[in-house]
Amino acid sequence: YGGNERCMKLFGQALALKPGLRSQIEVIAKMDVVHGGYDTSTEHLTQVLNDYLLSLQTSYLDVVLLHRQDYLTDAAEVSALFYSWRAAGKVRYFGTSNYDQNTFLNLHSRIPLVTNEIEVSVWAPETICPLGTGPISPDKYLTNDGLVDFHYRLNMSVLAWGPLGGDPYGGANRLFVLTGTRQTQVRTALQSIAKQMDDFEDIIALAWLLKHPANIVPIIGTMDAQRMMNQTRALAIAQKMTRNDWYVIAGAIGVPLP
Repeated sequence: YGGNERCMKLFGQALALKPGLRSQIEVIAKMDVVHGGYDTSTEHLTQVLNDYLLSLQTSYLDVVLLHRQDYLTDAAEVSALFYSWRAAGKVRYFGTSNYDQNTFLNLHSRIPLVTNEIEVSVWAPETICPLGTGPISPDKYLTNDGLVDFHYRLNMSVLAWGPLGGDPYGGANRLFVLTGTRQTQVRTALQSIAKQMDDFEDIIALAWLLKHPANIVPIIGTMDAQRMMNQTRALAIAQKMTRNDWYVIAGAIGVPLP
């Protein structure tokens, strides 16, 4: 969210060691969260952008996301600021994170946005399809039914945070670490398809998202290089996954089916 975090500085130092690397990657940065609230004022956002550019030792960011909804956002002010950043070559594209439909459209009507980062996974699928029970997300703020289709209608991919059921507040993974009746149901379905596909259940969980025609982009959280390499197989698995496979998993998740 900006500031002088050590991890950003280390990443910037790594980029500086190999100058040609920067153009080969996309750097996505978030901003507007402050202690006890949100701040989308020109002064605050400008300071955060400057922090990012300085710490990352780069002249531009590929995407800036406004993280969560600042209810005091002046959409005209923010869009004017974003246009000025783009004109100056400091930011290429803009998006949001955890925005609902109306707030997203309010800003999108003033400056083109390219994505919305939302929670979606086999554990918390409400943004794709309704469940027969209440919200699975630990925070109702993060649950907005139908957001995937909303962005699909706009010809826009969403970024999926927690695509394997990770806890947004840093707790244990809600699907693969915590245990319970629902975890058993979902994992049994994943393991059945994994056995059929000769792969791992986490790969199947990602493939379930990638099967959706909206081109969902999962944001994986692992720092394990081998696991990253394994998870790149999810796209190929998604292409082999049948509709029946997809709905077997959906039924185990709790999606009402005929």
